[in-house]
Amino acid sequence: DVEEWECIDPNDSKGHYILQKRVKEANNFLKKVKLPDYKFSKNIKYVVSGIGSSEAHARYFTYIGNELGYNCTFKPIDSMYYGISEYFDKLIIFSQGLSPHGIIPIKYFDKEDVILFTSVTSNNKNKDKLLVLNEVDTIINYPIEDEYDILVRTIGPICCFELINRIFNEDTTT
Repeated sequence: DVEEWECIDPNDSKGHYILQKRVKEANNFLKKVKLPDYKFSKNIKYVVSGIGSSEAHARYFTYIGNELGYNCTFKPIDSMYYGISEYFDKLIIFSQGLSPHGIIPIKYFDKEDVILFTSVTSNNKNKDKLLVLNEVDTIINYPIEDEYDILVRTIGPICCFELINRIFNEDTTT
């Protein structure tokens, strides 16, 4: 079994053991990914953004969406500005942990025009993150909340890609 090729000491201070454990647990988390209640529309102009690994999700969402006939435009976080909502109907923002820099574009759109993909839930202990959730009407969650034991996030990025695949696979099967 490939997962057992490397025997890593559980007391490893560099996080290798945590990373190995997460890779082994990935399938269990992927099973928890659920389709959102929100239905995307081909008649809506979406601007899509994210930073870090969330930028990869934003770019992937944009690519797959456009391939299937949705009107998606990727824009980097730092290219967003007041008034951008005049050109787009909805903002889709990807931010696993609600990075303060990554969520700036939320303030450029009305609450009902923001779709937030995040691992942060209303059960989070961080009050600032809860305030951000209250600024958004449509929140699409994926596992795993507070994935901060090591710098490299694994479960959240994998689950977000799976969520995007399920959203658009639903479109190709109905």
